[in-house]
Amino acid sequence: MKKIATIGAALIDIYFQSESFAPQHAADGRILCQPYGHKIEISDHTVCIGGAATNTAVAFARRGHDVSIVAEIGRDNFGSYIKSSLIREGVNTRHLVAEKLEKTGCSVILCGPDGGRTVMVSRSASAMLDDYDIPLRFLRTRDWIHLSSVGGVMNALNEIWKVFDRGNMNFSWNPGKKELQLLANGTLKLPRTERSIFFVNLEEWNLAARVQADIMQAFKYVVITDGGNGGSIFADGQKAFDYHARPNLNVVDETGAGDAFAAAFVSTILYERPLEEAIVAALNNSESVIAHIGAKDGLLSY
Repeated sequence: MKKIATIGAALIDIYFQSESFAPQHAADGRILCQPYGHKIEISDHTVCIGGAATNTAVAFARRGHDVSIVAEIGRDNFGSYIKSSLIREGVNTRHLVAEKLEKTGCSVILCGPDGGRTVMVSRSASAMLDDYDIPLRFLRTRDWIHLSSVGGVMNALNEIWKVFDRGNMNFSWNPGKKELQLLANGTLKLPRTERSIFFVNLEEWNLAARVQADIMQAFKYVVITDGGNGGSIFADGQKAFDYHARPNLNVVDETGAGDAFAAAFVSTILYERPLEEAIVAALNNSESVIAHIGAKDGLLSY
């Protein structure tokens, strides 16, 4: 068992499922259209907790780790629901910041019959972590830190980066587009790490074109995912291998697949298992998640 802290977003996900949410093709991609002013009947709805910090926290907890979460919510019913759900999963919520004057973030997710989705999100408190919300002394006691997007808030990022001032921390990072833009324009520097893993999808990797060499040098492993096409693993700056997703999967909802993949990969490395085994565990976890509505029902134990 390792002591892990996850940092990022915590919000509520509300899912609407309907056969009418089938995508249509347009010149700039696939679109989802519904008649304006009409009442749309749906076949089912689900309410659950989401956000990368909660997704990875629960994933790590189910794999046997001592997990704490650093994220921001409001002092409202949604926030209470997030906190109680995490506690039931065995996640330490001591550093889950509840702000009186902020609303808990919320996403409404329209799920199509092919497993694809359109997401409408109000990030609210989930994007408002600041430097004074980061428990620096506590983070230095953790065996591993997993950071997802904090909305590009530089105050929070600069405070988190101070964790590395007193030596190399074990660290994994799944940045969002805003963090990648900060890296690309030189505003945000890469942390000094030793045992570290960097996760991005192919689109995000292309956004980081200017700093790809720096990322390869800074991180022990770089994992570039490409959905159903598989992905690539780099170790010490060299390609270790490509991996392939399994065909003909039962895709109900793609939400949280990347978080499930990252948490299982990191957890397997923490258990000192081979890289190839980490990929198998990551694929198994993400493939189980996409067979369920929500980012957590399909999460596997170690």
